[in-house]
Amino acid sequence: MRLLIDLGNNRLKWAVSDGDQWRSDAATVSGTHLETFLDEIWRGLPAPDQVVAGSVAQPQRAEQISQWCQTHWQVVPRWVSACSQQKGVTNCYTKPETLGVDRWAALIAARDQAGQTPAVVVDCGTAVTVDALAANGRFIGGVILPGLHMARHALTEGASNLHMSQGDASRLPACRTEDAVAAGTLHGLAGAIAHILTLYRQQLGAEPLGLITGGDASQIAPLLAHELIIEPDLVLKGLALMADDLC
Repeated sequence: MRLLIDLGNNRLKWAVSDGDQWRSDAATVSGTHLETFLDEIWRGLPAPDQVVAGSVAQPQRAEQISQWCQTHWQVVPRWVSACSQQKGVTNCYTKPETLGVDRWAALIAARDQAGQTPAVVVDCGTAVTVDALAANGRFIGGVILPGLHMARHALTEGASNLHMSQGDASRLPACRTEDAVAAGTLHGLAGAIAHILTLYRQQLGAEPLGLITGGDASQIAPLLAHELIIEPDLVLKGLALMADDLC
């Protein structure tokens, strides 16, 4: 049995892969007591034969997970990172290892699904990334935008008369400040993504496979004119493909 881990800034996502069986879950990382948190969420998991993980979080969080796995399962996790070429994907970064491993894994999973078709990948997490993959498997680049929570936090922190509170993004035009912030940030982000996807389509020269993942994907996808497939486990599926190279 293989355990795949995607450690983000605010969420921990994992999947158990055993032959044809696949089971995934996610939870918001709470506070600094990560060991206690792992006790709660992984208590019922059987000991895996292999743990393959990727992280964009603070290094000490990855170290805490490694220690937990060694203590409870006597398994040392393999932490992976982006490289110059893997699974048919070529990295355009001058320093390939500086590309976030979550983006790299998502591109690898997209390549696996798209085959010889170009692809675009939208990941809606703490930050939103919009990446383009050419038909020959070359990652031609992407953009990084503030995610919904980050955008709302920045807006309310930067304006003295705005306060961070739950608004209704469906109220458009909005008649309450909270709703105006919620709607403005959601539709603004969706508009930016749609514009970027249009530019990518022009550069790719063919209709790409569109994939969207991340915690806010279900809110953003319906607002896009471009049809994107929601793939909640896209990064984890990419990690599973990367893990094959470690066997």
